[in-house]
Amino acid sequence: MSNRFMMSVAIAALIAGTGFANAQGADGKLSTEQRTKITTVIKSQNVRPATNVNFSISVGTRVPRNVGFHPLPAEIVAIYPDWRGYEFFLVSNQIIVVNPRTLEIVAVIDA
Repeated sequence: MSNRFMMSVAIAALIAGTGFANAQGADGKLSTEQRTKITTVIKSQNVRPATNVNFSISVGTRVPRNVGFHPLPAEIVAIYPDWRGYEFFLVSNQIIVVNPRTLEIVAVIDA
């Protein structure tokens, strides 16, 4: 096989595995129904979106400590138990889930 073909296959596999259809990170493992439930629960929290965000909103980015985080509600932890103890904040129409120990973004969910 040619190097060009192998490179094309590798790039296609990388793109297909990223879960970028509607979100990034752990959210790629969530069903449409789970995403809808998470969005509904977060919207009911009446949290104001963060403003003056001058960092990349993507999985793996470390979030500055001065961003106001909110604990994830128990209803969301019931849907995705790996997020127990995690926090979130909003940016525009996105829910950003953060690991509070590392301050890294673990999921970006379109709201």
